[in-house]
Amino acid sequence: MESNISKSAMLNGLIIGFLLSVKFLLSVQKQGLFVFFGLVISVLIIVQMYLTTVRFRETESDGFISYGQAFKHLFLLYMYGAIISTLVVLIYTKFINSGYLEEALNNIMKVYSNFKIPIDDQTYKVLETIYKPISFSFLNLFSSLFTAAFWGLILAGFIKKNKSIFDQESK
Repeated sequence: MESNISKSAMLNGLIIGFLLSVKFLLSVQKQGLFVFFGLVISVLIIVQMYLTTVRFRETESDGFISYGQAFKHLFLLYMYGAIISTLVVLIYTKFINSGYLEEALNNIMKVYSNFKIPIDDQTYKVLETIYKPISFSFLNLFSSLFTAAFWGLILAGFIKKNKSIFDQESK
């Protein structure tokens, strides 16, 4: 069954990856309506993860799944989606809108300035390094793994379904 979990998560991760990619592309737009749609997509991602794992439980796991197996499916599902989304982020920031990260760094520096937070040269160099396409993409992937764990821990509790002691066959 463990291989079924990975296979199902990988196939369904394409949907999550598509949704995460669309959410990112909407988030780079600076209009309120796009932000709203980004929030709607965030909810859709959570619902899709839940429904996909319930479908896995019912069709490929004989109607039962432990908390750990549900967590693994959810985590892998989001992880595969995050890998796809990270590739989209990398392509966008490196080739489509190469000034996006520079503008984001400038906005952060304005916030620091507005709050009168001093930034020394070493801190600025670290921020410059983070706001390069490859490092930004890896940071996106890393933070997505935390998100995957967060939602996996929560949703697995709602999805788990253990066999009843009355359902077990006697040998």
